[in-house]
Amino acid sequence: MVQPIIYKNTTSMKDKKTKHNISKHPLYNVYNNMINRCYDTNNKSYNDYGARGVVVCDEWKNSIDNFYNWAIKNNWELGLHLDKDIKGNGFLYSPNTCTFVTPKVNSNKRIFGFYPSNYSVLNFILLLF
Repeated sequence: MVQPIIYKNTTSMKDKKTKHNISKHPLYNVYNNMINRCYDTNNKSYNDYGARGVVVCDEWKNSIDNFYNWAIKNNWELGLHLDKDIKGNGFLYSPNTCTFVTPKVNSNKRIFGFYPSNYSVLNFILLLF
């Protein structure tokens, strides 16, 4: 079951779903999970994200449409993970710091604790295959 997106000082979730009409699209879950990890203190991943200072840029936090449009333009495919670490410092979800990666690439960050900085993102991904 999809947890509701936490919106503060905005219209109700019902209004958001109706306005955006993407609540059944897989990117809705990606967006919802990103927001909840960063802002919902009851979320199981909050301690690893929001409590550590990870935030979502205002452009995305205030508009699921902006996130959705960015994702589509940046080659999102079903099954890819949203990554904020390869291009950024790991503390900001934004168009400039995020990319989509395979689950294997995403899990290597968890295994090694870092992405090698002396490789470009493409070279690092190629090393995994």
